[in-house]
Amino acid sequence: MAIKFLDEDGSGFVSDTIIALEYVLSMGVKISSNSWGASAGANNVVMLLQQALNVAKDQGHLFIAAAGNAGRDIDGTTNLPCASFTNQANMICVASTTKYDRMSSFSNYGVGQVDVAAPGSLIYSTVLGANYQQMSGTSMAAPFVSGLAALLAGFRPQLASDLMAVKTLIRENVDALPELSGKIATGGRINAHKAVQSAQKGFAGLFPPITGISTVSFTDTDSRVGRLAGSLTITFATRPADVEFVRVFFLNADNQRIKPTIPIQQPDFMRNWEGPYSISLLGAPGSDTAVQIPNDAAKLGVFCGNQTGVAVGGIRTL
Repeated sequence: MAIKFLDEDGSGFVSDTIIALEYVLSMGVKISSNSWGASAGANNVVMLLQQALNVAKDQGHLFIAAAGNAGRDIDGTTNLPCASFTNQANMICVASTTKYDRMSSFSNYGVGQVDVAAPGSLIYSTVLGANYQQMSGTSMAAPFVSGLAALLAGFRPQLASDLMAVKTLIRENVDALPELSGKIATGGRINAHKAVQSAQKGFAGLFPPITGISTVSFTDTDSRVGRLAGSLTITFATRPADVEFVRVFFLNADNQRIKPTIPIQQPDFMRNWEGPYSISLLGAPGSDTAVQIPNDAAKLGVFCGNQTGVAVGGIRTL
């Protein structure tokens, strides 16, 4: 959802930010990316914005904000939205880094008020005329953090209703960078992979598949070396009521996945039946459409799962 309260020149009123925030709350939005900044004016307007942020906190809303582009320490200042509200629990303030993991020269910072950093220099962005161009600013950095927050909330359903936990995951799983030490609270740039891994360990999937594959067999109908065709047959120990899909991968000798995923015809699961189920590899035997075997492939891995992405599987040696 895009919310605009600034004019074509990027000018507007702080009071309009309150209206915009109230609107997104009324629409049930739980994460907002705020690429705007201002100097605090009348105290009553700042107080009203503080009240709106507290209402947002009570509704479980995470407010992610750009730190600003004056290249200065904003601790102790009245910069909006980051610096005017000390310890706002539902706010993440974002500084900008370069592709070299250095703080962008224009980025504001503050060990007390700025939480994390994200890439914000020379970021491709959409522009008028159905085109793209490189742009820089903490306004480019904040959306990376908003996207990570949405990724985490979607990855584990419990986090969708506990966005303060999302904030903690983002803050506690940064890559510490020497140049950010003593300049922002965490001293680091966000790392999506670390945050997702931490969420995976700390929060169980809502519907993790509990039905494992019992047996795997394979019939290769392509006699050529380096090519594979035919079908796999799998069975389950019990009815696969929680299984929604099957994936087949090549694995190396250490059981590590080798890309790409092997194209298959998904079986038609009868979830009151343990199997056997036949899984056909796409590609005709003896033709160039047959699956090509990577040089380091040693095994076939067959995995089943559901919408949470959690999967269990069986292995068949080639």
